[in-house]
Amino acid sequence: MPRKFSTAGRSDPSLNLVSGPVTPCMAAGSARLVRFARSTAPILALISIVCMSGCFNDPESRLAEIRAMQAGGRFEESIQPLRVLLTADPDSPEANYRLGIALVQTGRSSLALWPLMKATQSEALGIQASLLLASTLYSQESYEESIRAVNRVLKKEPDNVTALGARARAFIGASMPEKALTDADHILEIRPDDGAAYNIKTAALTDLGRYDDAMAAQLELKNLTEAGTSVDKAARACGILARFQADQEMIEEAEATFKECLEKYPTHPMVRNWATGFYTSVDRPDDAIAIWQNAIEDNPEDLQLRIVLSNVLKETERLDEAQKVMEDAAELFDSAVAWQALSGIYRIQDEPAKSRKALQKALKRARTEPEVLRYTLADIFIEEGDLESAQKITDSIREASYRHMLNGSILLKQDRPREALAKFEAGFRLWPNNARARYIAGRAAVMLGDYDRATQEFREAVRVGESETDASLELARIYLALGQFTTARQFAARHRTNRPFQSPDAHIIAARASAATGDYEGAADLLQKLAALPSYEQIAVLEYASILRNKDGSVAASEWVEKSELDLAAEENRAVLRFYLDDLLALGRTRDALALADASLDANPDDAGAMELKARVLARTGSIDEAKKLNDRALETEPGLARALETKGTFAAQEGDLAKALDYFG
Repeated sequence: MPRKFSTAGRSDPSLNLVSGPVTPCMAAGSARLVRFARSTAPILALISIVCMSGCFNDPESRLAEIRAMQAGGRFEESIQPLRVLLTADPDSPEANYRLGIALVQTGRSSLALWPLMKATQSEALGIQASLLLASTLYSQESYEESIRAVNRVLKKEPDNVTALGARARAFIGASMPEKALTDADHILEIRPDDGAAYNIKTAALTDLGRYDDAMAAQLELKNLTEAGTSVDKAARACGILARFQADQEMIEEAEATFKECLEKYPTHPMVRNWATGFYTSVDRPDDAIAIWQNAIEDNPEDLQLRIVLSNVLKETERLDEAQKVMEDAAELFDSAVAWQALSGIYRIQDEPAKSRKALQKALKRARTEPEVLRYTLADIFIEEGDLESAQKITDSIREASYRHMLNGSILLKQDRPREALAKFEAGFRLWPNNARARYIAGRAAVMLGDYDRATQEFREAVRVGESETDASLELARIYLALGQFTTARQFAARHRTNRPFQSPDAHIIAARASAATGDYEGAADLLQKLAALPSYEQIAVLEYASILRNKDGSVAASEWVEKSELDLAAEENRAVLRFYLDDLLALGRTRDALALADASLDANPDDAGAMELKARVLARTGSIDEAKKLNDRALETEPGLARALETKGTFAAQEGDLAKALDYFG
């Protein structure tokens, strides 16, 4: 069945604003100081606080400052003064509108809805606010609410192209393709070469099952833009046609179109990105990587190209190569952006100390010290266990949401999950879309045994930023434990798709869930993919042998191990050997078991684990005295070896000395 062609894009409403009313405050402040000249110190302190909150700046002056902040991209910094203004005048249209902008820009779109709704009532700002509100609702998949917000604009301006496009996208999201098609055609009547309208039209026709018409629309756009003067539009149209073909599983046609696009528009960033996604999806990562390697050769001074190459290498599970690219880039460019990107790689690689040092270099090279970087630095200190340094940074951060999140993480590190959750709840009221904090809150809930809450938090983390945390993996674990195998497999698959490979857990969970539903072929396929990864063949062999043992018994499990051709004498394969020996002994193949145990010990004569393993085999075959001597030798070599202590406890229990046995087992 053809896949749905997805469109993206948001309206970009104009931010032209009218000036608000001027309300002088200086005189009122002076009068207060005269009136209370003889007041006590606390009252003077209160006056100081009031004045610091904006008493000596009238609202219009404060709004002018805020406009300048937002024009310079300082959205986070603008939030607090806007809240102060709204405390005095909750209905200020511009303050509400600008607070909505700041909250959207800083990732707190759900908190932006209320101020934007208030701003829509303004005559001067109603259209801009309604468009931004519609875009925000669309991003939250509240499609019908988004449509209602846009309708307010179209009632006043029925030919507003931005509004028509926003409503058409919302119609697609709300499964109303006929209406989306009508809006797309309306736009094309006004702007015959509007690429976004063609994309919406294609999506609507696809949803209606009119695939030939959808393809014709994309070809029409490609031909139209090629005949025009805009190289950018032509490149985008070419790439979009190729993506559409790929979505319809026309792989050969898509490949040919992408090849054409890359030849005609080799430096266009969207063409590169889309072609990269295509080659990755058809399991041709080398072709995807080559796109960016060639781009860097042509533009060696472009840091962003190196960052993209590193990201592509991450997505194709070549983390060491991704790290090397950014290490070289950081040394070459020595900029805040380069060191910050390297810090992110180290963090994914679970190397917090290296991540912290790289981030500290980024902060030293930054013109200012952005609070978000200081927040990240404190978070890394928490990972390292340096809670004192983390607390010091946390206490110096102005943004309340950051402080709540960091304090929650610190409390969790101190094994105080209930208090940690309370901090996270306070933080979520200000910053609900913090994926990492949602993930950590989920872990706190797990510690409390509250799996309903944990599931809720992990799901939020997945919704907000699936590639940022291991929330999907945690959900897979929970659903596997609950026996909800299909859901477990789905979240494990999402984790494998969206997170760079760090452990075999997602493959194993998905394989176990598949086996539990009787899909043994699916389990085998997953573990075969795991076995193909460096250093994971033994884990994959052991896992599938365990599945076969549960399904068909020891004969099937032992045969699977034998087929693997692993070197069972090698230390790295000892877990597989231990499992295999249990099957051989259960099947009465004691001679084979002893031969394998001997081979392991011969290959690793000074290894306590190899000694303990042979001692177990000897004990199972009745050679108790020899087993005891070899097990004692293992403990002399490695006194704390848990398995050897367990074996020693078993011997004591068999001799009737339960007290001594409990000591060894303890």
